[in-house]
Amino acid sequence: MARTINSTASRERAYADVLAYMAWMHAAWKQPTIREIGEYMGWNSSSTVARHLDKMEEMGLVANVAGKPRMKRVTEAGMAYAREYGGKLHESTGH
Repeated sequence: MARTINSTASRERAYADVLAYMAWMHAAWKQPTIREIGEYMGWNSSSTVARHLDKMEEMGLVANVAGKPRMKRVTEAGMAYAREYGGKLHESTGH
């Protein structure tokens, strides 16, 4: 079932989950594609994912990677946002 964003609280949580997923993928030296982000979030449309990424960029939560215009990275503000709004962070357990 597609995940819909119909309130501020659900948008905050969805953005936090996207940011956490992107950070987790980056930690593994992978760049998630728009399609992979969509699959993770249950969004069927690539344009939906792109629209949300554009909004997150406007908010300062993600930024373009220098020299790679189609790649985005999670900013420090994005990591703080993910923590604040309960993103599913995949942090190491110290092992």
